[in-house]
Amino acid sequence: MAKAHDVYDDKTLGERQEFFARILPLLLIHIHAKGYDIRIGHCMRCRNCYVGKKHSVHKEKLAIDLNITKAPAPGERPVLLTDKEAEAVHNEFHDYWDSLGGAPRIKGDLNHYSVSYQNRW
Repeated sequence: MAKAHDVYDDKTLGERQEFFARILPLLLIHIHAKGYDIRIGHCMRCRNCYVGKKHSVHKEKLAIDLNITKAPAPGERPVLLTDKEAEAVHNEFHDYWDSLGGAPRIKGDLNHYSVSYQNRW
């Protein structure tokens, strides 16, 4: 049975970028609705960037790293998640991302949300 992210296997890079831009706001709204805040990490990287993997889909405008915090009470500072909390939260949000058609999660890089391209995510 095909997975949701396989639906876009025959699409161009531009069509995948449009799909990524369409589903990303849904994820962000979902995260906020669950009572969390977001600190955006790497989104787009230049082609000759030395950060990350050489063939990262960040360089194709198809990935974002999201650092999630507990939403603070009014007047208080954000609360960072412990590693165990972050893993549980990202697993939950990756399940939602999967349902939208996003690429599979990467073990050890759970804050990475992307759309696949040329068998990369």
